[in-house]
Amino acid sequence: MAPIPIVRNALLRVLTSAERPLSFSDVKQRTGEILLGKRVHEKTIAEALKVLVKAGLAEKVIIEGKSSWGLTTRYYVSSLQSSLRKLITKGVINDIGKVQDHGSINMTIPHTIFLIPPQDELHVADTCGKSLLVSWSTPAEGTASTLVNDYLCLNEPVREGLGKMIVWAYWTGLKNYAQSTTIANLQRVKSFVDRAFVAENRKNIPLTAGEQAVVNIIALTEELLAKENLKEFLSFAIEKETVVKDLERTASKLFVGDIAKRLFSDLTSDFGERVFDGLDSVGQMERLESLFPKSMLAAQDVWNLFIRSLIVDYVWSSSATSINGNLEESRKKLEDHLCFLPSLADLMKRRKVAALYLWGFPDFHEEAEMPSKISEFDSWLEDVKSGDADHRVWLFEEKTINRVRRAYRSVVMGRAPLPQRIDKEKWTLLDIFRHHPQGRDPKFWLDIVEALTKRNTPENAEHRRNAVPEGMCSEFKKKERQAICSRLDEEERKLEG
Repeated sequence: MAPIPIVRNALLRVLTSAERPLSFSDVKQRTGEILLGKRVHEKTIAEALKVLVKAGLAEKVIIEGKSSWGLTTRYYVSSLQSSLRKLITKGVINDIGKVQDHGSINMTIPHTIFLIPPQDELHVADTCGKSLLVSWSTPAEGTASTLVNDYLCLNEPVREGLGKMIVWAYWTGLKNYAQSTTIANLQRVKSFVDRAFVAENRKNIPLTAGEQAVVNIIALTEELLAKENLKEFLSFAIEKETVVKDLERTASKLFVGDIAKRLFSDLTSDFGERVFDGLDSVGQMERLESLFPKSMLAAQDVWNLFIRSLIVDYVWSSSATSINGNLEESRKKLEDHLCFLPSLADLMKRRKVAALYLWGFPDFHEEAEMPSKISEFDSWLEDVKSGDADHRVWLFEEKTINRVRRAYRSVVMGRAPLPQRIDKEKWTLLDIFRHHPQGRDPKFWLDIVEALTKRNTPENAEHRRNAVPEGMCSEFKKKERQAICSRLDEEERKLEG
C-alpha cells in the first residue's frame, strides 16, 4: 500500500490537472493511474485529502447535492501562475519556435508566442525571395502574417494554383454579394435620397454635410461596382478607403447613415467573408466544413487579414486584370481551381499557434529576458579581457573591483551576492549568480576579478589611457564616467540602506 506522503503528492497532481472538481471515486481512480496501479485504500486517500485541506491546498465543494474535491482558489491561482511562469521563462526544443516581446520591442502588451513548426521571416525571405514582417500586436495579425509566410514557402505549382483559387473565390464572392445584397441596399438608399433630399419641396434648400456625404457614398459605390476586373476594383477601393470612412462619419448622424455603411465598405472590407461567399455560391460550404475545424472557419479576423494580404499582393501582378467577368463566368473559373481547396486546408491546419498575452506580470517577463542578458555578459567579459572595454574607465577603478571581490567572497561562502550593477549593462551581480551556467562557481567569479585587475596593471595602463582620444571624445567620456559612477554609487547606497 502506498504511504500517505506519496498519495498526497499524487492527489495534488490529480487535482491540479483536473478539468473540474472530482468526485471521491474519480479522485481514487486517477490517483491509482498516477501511482501505476499501486493499491490505494479509500482510508489512505481520505487521510491524504484531510492533509491537503489542512494545508489550504484542497477543498470539498457540493455540486448538485454531491461532494466533490478541487483545489482551493488560492492554490489554483498559485498553480496557474507557476504554469505561466514556466511557459514564459523556459526554453523550447528545436521543433517549436518561441517569439517573445516584453513590451519594449513593438511597444505593445507583453506576449509569448509558440509556433509549430518554427518560422523565421529572414529565412522565408532567403528561400522565397520575399516575406511578410510578422507583428504580434494582436493574435489575428500575427497568425495571419505567419500563414502568409507559410503560403510563400509552398512549392510553386501549389502556390500558384492556390493563389488563383483564392482570387477567383474572392471575385466570385464580390459579384455574388453585390448582386444579392449591395445593389438592393443601394436602391434603398437612393430611394430614400430621392424622397428626402431631392424632393420638390427641397429644391431650394441646399444639402446638409451629412446628406451630401450619403450622396457621395452612393456615387463612389456605383463607380466601384462598374469596375470590370479585380485590379481596377481593388485599386479604386484602396484609393478611396479613407475618403469613404470620412464620409461615413459625416453621414452617421442621419437615419440613413447606417444603411450607407452597408454599401462601399461592406463590399470592400471583409476579404475572408467574400472568399467564403464565392465558395458557397459554387456549393462548397459542406466541403469546407469537412476540411476545416469549426473554430478555424469562425476566425474571420484571421481570414480577413490573410486573404487581404494574398489578394493585394496578387493584384499588383501583371495577370490581375484577367480576373474579371460576371457572376456566372467567375463561378466557372472558380470551379476550375477547386482542386486546390485541400491544399488550403493543409496549409491552415499544418500551422499551430499558441499565443499568451499577459498584463500585470512584470516579474515573469523580467525573468524571461534574463537568458539574453546573461548571453551578453559572456561577450562583455571577453571584451574586458581583450581590452575592447578599456574605454569604460569606471570598470577598472578600485571601487568597482572591490564590488566584484565582495561578490566572489559571498559565492565562496555559499551566499548570493548583492543585486548590484558594476557597468551600464542591465544585469546585476545577483543576475549572474542566479542565471549564468557558472554563476555558482567561485572560480568563475575569481576569473572576473582577475580580468578586471589585469586590465588595471601598469603594462595595460597606456592602452587604457589611449582608448579614448583627447578632445571632445575624452570630455564626453569624463562626463559619462561621472554620471555612471554616481548612478552605481546611488544604487549601492540604497542596497546598504
